Amino acid sequence: MARRRRDIDSGLMYQTSFYSQRAGDYMATGVVSLTVQASCLEAVDAMRAQGASSIVVIDSIGRPVGIVTEQDVLRKVTFHLGEDTPITHVMSSPLRSIGEDDLLFQGIARMRRHALRHMPVLNGRGHMAADDWGEPPINFEVVVMGSGGRGESFLGPDQDNGLILDDYPDSDHDRIDRWFYEFACRMTASLDAIGFPFCKGHVMATNPLWRKSVSQWRDQIAFWVQQRKPKTMLLCDIFFDFSCVYGSGIMTGRLRDSVTEAVQHPGFLGALCLADQSHDVGLDWLGRLESESEPGPNKGKLNLKMLGILPIVGSSRLMSLREGIRESGTVARLNALFEKDVISRDEHAELVSAVRLLTDLLLGQQLRDVVGDKPVTKHVDPRGLSRLDREHLKEAFKNIRSFRAKVRSELTGTLIG
Repeated sequence: MARRRRDIDSGLMYQTSFYSQRAGDYMATGVVSLTVQASCLEAVDAMRAQGASSIVVIDSIGRPVGIVTEQDVLRKVTFHLGEDTPITHVMSSPLRSIGEDDLLFQGIARMRRHALRHMPVLNGRGHMAADDWGEPPINFEVVVMGSGGRGESFLGPDQDNGLILDDYPDSDHDRIDRWFYEFACRMTASLDAIGFPFCKGHVMATNPLWRKSVSQWRDQIAFWVQQRKPKTMLLCDIFFDFSCVYGSGIMTGRLRDSVTEAVQHPGFLGALCLADQSHDVGLDWLGRLESESEPGPNKGKLNLKMLGILPIVGSSRLMSLREGIRESGTVARLNALFEKDVISRDEHAELVSAVRLLTDLLLGQQLRDVVGDKPVTKHVDPRGLSRLDREHLKEAFKNIRSFRAKVRSELTGTLIG
């Protein structure tokens, strides 16, 4: 059991760090390049001299426009083309690349999607400047929300992203927003192309609701907190797990401080708690695992995201907001709650174990889906679990339900009945 927990811990740490590492931290240095005027012979000689497996082809002003790899040499050049053939006849173009500040997982996803063995890492702020859009007119940061913001995405997540812009005069709005709308369109389209589909609920930076200056964000959060309608409660639920994935993080930190202050508005957390009560755990009133009964492919299965992950995520978020805890990850929040004596040592151990078990079971099922060439699902068939795992799952659900009752009691003065 101890070894299994260490494996899960390692998996969680890898999952979280994988979504925060930058492509530039893993790129090779000393890249060999030639201009578009070079010949195939010059390319082969340069690769041999430098011991390189690829060459980047650049235009007259130094922009990369293509790539020639050792596979290109073997398949296209050897015994097929003359040595004076221009390199542009064999290079792969248009060039697929990634920025040095882009996230590592995006590069890996793009390489897998397009079956690439080499992909150039470009410096600067991406391709906008090269397309005559110029540099960003003001400082900005990219944030991700939901499971991505918590560093807890499973396989097959969609996009939940937004932009935090530095404050600017109202008179400059059209000019500045035009640039960032174009940027958001390109960013979300690129994410969709590498396997992160567009959000069906339009929780993306292309939507002006999720693209605002710091001051505009503060005003919007204050409005959500004061309204307390089902729709605004849902927006809070989505946004409050935000994390910075591009930029200095300074504006994101300031916005986190604003959220911490805003949610202390009398009665708000209680209202948010009541809105969260639809996410109960997967147990019936007798304490048995409650699987889906409706006919269909998921009959007899448990939706572990809806019946396990979301209930513990929501309750941990509520208590962390009340305590002014800045962490967005569920385990990090539970650790902080324990350090503040909000939960006991036993509660902390039980809840962290529950998160680990649910993560292990759900990721395990999704990996089996991938290996079996099946659609990735959030459903697990309890009949396929060992008896010990079923007992552990029931215990995890019971502990989460108990924690939710405690949260509701403290925030609303009522118990879950």
